[in-house]
Amino acid sequence: MQKIFLLIFAISLALGIGACRKKNGCTNKCAKNYNRAKNDDGSCQFVKPIVDYARYYPNSCKPPYGVYFSSNVTNVSCDTKYEWNFGDGVTSTDQNPYHVFNASGSYTVLVKAINGKEEGTRQIVIQLDTLQPIIANFSYYAEKGSYRAPSVITFYNYSAFAGEFVWDFGDGTTSTLTNPTHTYTSGGNYIVLLRSKCGTRQATYSQRISISNEPGSIVFTRFKVYGGSQSLSKDKGTPLYVEMLYNNNSNMLSKIYLYKEYPATWYFPSDIDVGSYKVNDNFYTFDNFTFKIWLDEIGLNDKVLNSVNVDYDYLRKNHYPTVLDWDQYGYHVEALVDYQ
Repeated sequence: MQKIFLLIFAISLALGIGACRKKNGCTNKCAKNYNRAKNDDGSCQFVKPIVDYARYYPNSCKPPYGVYFSSNVTNVSCDTKYEWNFGDGVTSTDQNPYHVFNASGSYTVLVKAINGKEEGTRQIVIQLDTLQPIIANFSYYAEKGSYRAPSVITFYNYSAFAGEFVWDFGDGTTSTLTNPTHTYTSGGNYIVLLRSKCGTRQATYSQRISISNEPGSIVFTRFKVYGGSQSLSKDKGTPLYVEMLYNNNSNMLSKIYLYKEYPATWYFPSDIDVGSYKVNDNFYTFDNFTFKIWLDEIGLNDKVLNSVNVDYDYLRKNHYPTVLDWDQYGYHVEALVDYQ
C-alpha cells in the first residue's frame, strides 16, 4: 500500500505543505522561509509551527504491523525539521515515516515539527491488535484524466487492518492486488467493490465509475502556427497555404491566409472557405481516422514546409487529448479538438 500514502503526501505537498514561500515581506535569507516573520527592525524571526493533526494507517491485521504516518503542519518551510517517537524505542526524522511494530499493543506516538528554536507537537495513541475493526476504502484515478473507453483506471487502496483484498470491477473481472490497474474497454456505469479481509473477518466498500463510449467523430475547433522558418512580411503580409486532408479523399479544407506575424491562428467553422474543395464542417468520422495538414509560405519557399499526421490509433492510445502539438520543420503547430 506504499503507493497510496505516497500519493497522499504528494497531494499535501501540492497544496503547499512544506513549500518555500515569502512571509510578511521578508527578503534575502528569509525570503524562502514561510516560517519566518519580519521584526520591526527588519530582522527575521521564526514562527511557531502548528501540528494540526497526525494520522496513521496500518497495512496489516496481525503482527508485525506496518504503519504509515502522516501529519498536517502549518507555518512550515524548506528548513522545517521533524521528529517522530513511535513509543517503542524507535524514532524517525522523516516528514511522513513508515514504521513496523513487531508486537500487538497500545503505543503513544509523538510528532514534533521544529522551526529553529520554535516547535509544535501532537500526540496520538494507536492500538494495534487482531481485534481492531477492518476499514475498507479506496479512491481511483484515470490515466491522463480520461474516463472515455478505453479508460485505464488505477485504484488506490486506503484499507486499514486488512491483509487480503479482492476487487470486483463490475465488468466481470476481478483482482487480488493491493492497488490494481484496470482497463474499461467499453462505456457504461460500473460498480467497483472492494473486500478487505483479515482471516474470516472482512469489510466492503464500493463506488460507481462512469465510463463514456468511444467517440464517433472528432471536432477541430482551432489551429495555431508558431514560428515559421521564414520571416513574414510586415507590410503586405505573407501568404500561408493551409490544407487538410481527411482519409486521403476529397473531403478537404484549403485556404490561403495573409499573415504579418506569428502565431497565425484560424478557427472552425468561422474561418472555413469552401472554394473548389469539399468541406463537411469540422466534424470527421472517427473510425479509421487519418488527418494531415500542410503549411507552405507561398512565394518564399514554394514547397511544403510542414506536414503532420494524426490517426485514430494515436488519439486512442493517448486517451483522446484535447490539445495536439507538433514541432516540425521549424514550426510549432497546435490544434484544439473535441470528440462527439
